[in-house]
Amino acid sequence: MTVTYCTSDNVASFLGVTAFADGATPTVPNKTFVELLINASESEIDEFTGRSWRGARYSGYLRKGVYNGEFTEYHLHEKGILTLATLSLDSMKVWDGATYSEWVGVKTESRAGDYWIDYTRGILYVKGDYSDENNYILISYRVGSSSTLPEAIKLACMMLTASRVIMQDDRSVTLPEGTSNISLPEKQARWRKEAFEICEQFIEITVY
Repeated sequence: MTVTYCTSDNVASFLGVTAFADGATPTVPNKTFVELLINASESEIDEFTGRSWRGARYSGYLRKGVYNGEFTEYHLHEKGILTLATLSLDSMKVWDGATYSEWVGVKTESRAGDYWIDYTRGILYVKGDYSDENNYILISYRVGSSSTLPEAIKLACMMLTASRVIMQDDRSVTLPEGTSNISLPEKQARWRKEAFEICEQFIEITVY
């Protein structure tokens, strides 16, 4: 399982417990399950901030674009899109009434060409009127970049994942003994609150 914002070892260190493990002597919860929780935390951060640092791929259909007299405008599902490239298996296929035609690497991508993309804001502009609801576009692109992951996002992911780990139904994680009298639900709430306070500074704001 692929994790990007933090690792299961990071979460174990945050909680002060033994590293999570699979195999012949698995921990409870095991490493695979904690990584599943990390993936859930990563998605929660992406949705909250409107950004992604995972280099994730989105594939799907676009329809009902808005024609402005020159271009048909489509708002993509994410912002911070990486430049479309055939070597990266990116694709944009436009329905011509009979079949889908590939445009990436075939058509001209520029404001004066066949199409162009505002990669920061996540908006696709296609030359001509494609606003009819039957004019589908099948697109596949990448978002984000794991190489620019801020340390604060790593910490937020650790907190969100740790809050999930300690609230599993069987309370299977034994936290180190200490002087704290904070209950698990209160600890979970505090971690989640702090994690989202961290994420607030990374919320994508679109300026028109």
